[in-house]
Amino acid sequence: MKAKWIFSALVPQDWVVISNEDEHEAALFGATDISTEMKDYATFFNEDTNKLSNSKVFIFKESPRISPYIYAICAGPYGFHQRNEEGFPNMRIYARRSLLDSVSYDEMFIVT
Repeated sequence: MKAKWIFSALVPQDWVVISNEDEHEAALFGATDISTEMKDYATFFNEDTNKLSNSKVFIFKESPRISPYIYAICAGPYGFHQRNEEGFPNMRIYARRSLLDSVSYDEMFIVT
């Protein structure tokens, strides 16, 4: 049975993609399946398939039915600070890697 997903993103190796839904482990699908499918997409949209060699794929789980304007996708050269506190979900504050050291993440975790 082939796994279902509603969103996949092909991005440069050093980018991060963030979404409302959790990311699937790429190993669940098999690298060959992903590579073949992405090449098919690239061919369909007349894109250069050589771009795929220096890229990575993010695949997200299927979301519950929500309005399309609520679903979010962010991609770029991001880094993050993470806080794990017992009794709370893991929280992350994302920022461009070049600005990460200047983010007041301790204060942001308290405020949010």
